[in-house]
Amino acid sequence: MQLLHTILVTPPVKLQRVDVFLSTKLRKFSRNKIQNLIHKKAILVNSKSIDADYKVQFNDVIEVFSPYKEFNENITPENIPLHIVFEDSDIIVVNKPQGMPVHKGLGNYKGTLLNALAYHFLSETNKVNIEAGSVHRLDSGTSGLLVFAKNKNAQNNLEHQLKCNKMNRTYEALVWGIINQEEGTVDVPVGRSKTNSMLIQAFPLREEGKEAVTNYKVLQRFKFATLVQCTLQTGRTHQIRIHMQHLGHAIIGDQRYSSNFTFREVREVLETERVAYQLLHARYLEFEHPLTKMMCRFEAPRNDVFQGVLSRLAEFAL
Repeated sequence: MQLLHTILVTPPVKLQRVDVFLSTKLRKFSRNKIQNLIHKKAILVNSKSIDADYKVQFNDVIEVFSPYKEFNENITPENIPLHIVFEDSDIIVVNKPQGMPVHKGLGNYKGTLLNALAYHFLSETNKVNIEAGSVHRLDSGTSGLLVFAKNKNAQNNLEHQLKCNKMNRTYEALVWGIINQEEGTVDVPVGRSKTNSMLIQAFPLREEGKEAVTNYKVLQRFKFATLVQCTLQTGRTHQIRIHMQHLGHAIIGDQRYSSNFTFREVREVLETERVAYQLLHARYLEFEHPLTKMMCRFEAPRNDVFQGVLSRLAEFAL
């Protein structure tokens, strides 16, 4: 993929959409063309793909690429073990381990899930566009289920299901403290922090951010923590992590969105089990198969670290 332009956002800069900002900087690019490039992931901000309504921030580095490229030319195949849950000629469903990034990014140039898939697809008769087929993501520290499209028709179909909220994604999270209500809904917009563009924050007054809705249900209570099931109605960056923090029950092990809870007993368990990431797991994934139209439902067991913490906390069960 050929780099065409690199733009550093410098003051004075208005808090405006990236497509509007670029249309004033790149006179030969219409706003519609810029939006198409964003959709094709040919425009990156700080080495990450963004939505057209992303608002530019001071010191953002914007890169504009030519979208015409050979499949996976920037992805080096790496022989990394994959936990494949299901695969056919149209889709592949994998159970991503904790600590593995899905895409390359700042500081993550190899060892990603896409590197592993590139190696897996070397034997495919038909080329698979791994980057385009990645229709949804998980944070590197979040484990669990992801589906990838292996052809354009499957990609379009899965992206439509995701956009229309017809792809059901259910997570499990272990959070600090005791949630008293059995279930609930968090309907609070989330977006880039005004003070740190690397962080996401909740906007309970709805003055900023994008619509974000998470349904949650209590599965088990412990003396110092709660195991919850979270179902997404929207798929914003760090949505569950931010919404749980907003409730006052941040996810245990989350180093970025931490909690004020300091229960010694739980921290001893975390140290023993060597918890390095948030205890958040994409447990269930349900969607319509893009070719057969049959409903598919997949389940991935919790990773060993997550299950180990729950087993150790069993003595504190309520």
